[in-house]
Amino acid sequence: HAALCGASACMEALLTPEMRILKPAETAQLRAFTAVTKGDAELLRQCVAVPGFDVNAPLIRLGSMWSDSINLLYWALLNDQPECVRILLTQPGIDPNGNNSLSSPLHAAISHKDAEMVRLLLACDGIDVNRRSSMGYHGYRTPLHDAAANGLTEIVRLLLATPGIDIHARDKGGNTALDLAEKYDRLISTILIGNNIVNILLASLGTIVFTHHLQDEELGATI
Repeated sequence: HAALCGASACMEALLTPEMRILKPAETAQLRAFTAVTKGDAELLRQCVAVPGFDVNAPLIRLGSMWSDSINLLYWALLNDQPECVRILLTQPGIDPNGNNSLSSPLHAAISHKDAEMVRLLLACDGIDVNRRSSMGYHGYRTPLHDAAANGLTEIVRLLLATPGIDIHARDKGGNTALDLAEKYDRLISTILIGNNIVNILLASLGTIVFTHHLQDEELGATI
């Protein structure tokens, strides 16, 4: 818990010589989670350099909310720490897909609308561009679903250019990415139309008010 919260002082207090039943690499992994939470790139570099450090090792299980454990790469992306992400992606054996069945590093990057992080992940060997996420109300969405649903055009282009992308994948509600993109467009159109109606109404009311007070129709409309 201290590691995930970035409470380095608390964690160091827990890791006193009397309490250190962990191996050096395991202690380094706890410190690495603290480093990622705080965005401390230098501390993260020190941690990954410890012999035996497992860059894909999970930290904890969070009961019924998460079915799997959180690993460093996913946590770095979820906390929007790009420098830490770059450090982790240079480590030998890094798994770009993470080990959390509820989500993935790609989903986390897309949640922050970070096209650069998405680009870095897509360049990794073994990346699963169609990885499913079971988080959220709809669930079972691929990264393409999330990008399309949020109108992230640049990220959609990056995903579509990736070999093996499944454009026909459906989420729990039976929607493809195209379905979600069309719904997003309709939503934006509705908002814009609604705003235009409000603006026209306010302009009309303003004309009436100023014309009434100034007793000059042309001047009232101009104001």
